[in-house]
Amino acid sequence: MGTNEARAMSHLEEISDEGIRGMAKAGTVAVVLPSTAFILRLTPPPVRKMIEN
Repeated sequence: MGTNEARAMSHLEEISDEGIRGMAKAGTVAVVLPSTAFILRLTPPPVRKMIEN
């Protein structure tokens, strides 16, 4: 994963564990949009993992 200088990121339905750790390390806030996953019939974002990291 490259560097991350973002303050916030959204549309995280496909984020990896490495991505979650990188966001936590950089202090980037996750903006969770559950309706996107619902409407597109995607797996919901791993919110619990994001909270725990």
